[in-house]
Amino acid sequence: MKKRIVMMFAAAAAVLVLVSGILTQSASAAPAPALTQIRIIGVTSDGQNYQWENIGANQLSASIPMKGTTGYLAVYFQGYPNNNTIQAFNNGTNITSFTSKALEDEYTKNGNIITGYIKYYSVPLQNVSSGTFSFSATGLNGPYTPLSSGFFSIQVQK
Repeated sequence: MKKRIVMMFAAAAAVLVLVSGILTQSASAAPAPALTQIRIIGVTSDGQNYQWENIGANQLSASIPMKGTTGYLAVYFQGYPNNNTIQAFNNGTNITSFTSKALEDEYTKNGNIITGYIKYYSVPLQNVSSGTFSFSATGLNGPYTPLSSGFFSIQVQK
């Protein structure tokens, strides 16, 4: 009986040591980086054999038109966008309902910290026209003011 009581106390002591170790450990995590930039960084279409035109930081228009049936846009989000707030526009008209995810998101990193995303969207060219394209979103953790990519000009050939 005495042996059984000693074993119970030993087990209880082991559990206390384990629990106290778990409770005193802390993870160091910072809030997700704020959304600070949205930019169209690539354009292609099935009529261009899916050859991406990389868009430079100061480039205002694509030099290669989108043609065929489906256009594709690569959009860079610096920081964490709230995915539920991302919207696409063509000549000021909201075309979000026509867009769909074309490829898996890519992550941009600084060491082990994800600093942004590249998201790929497809859009049927029958639903858009030549002119300006833009994207907007709000940040995941604020500020909650919508941020826009600005207008980027793309010629569409159907």
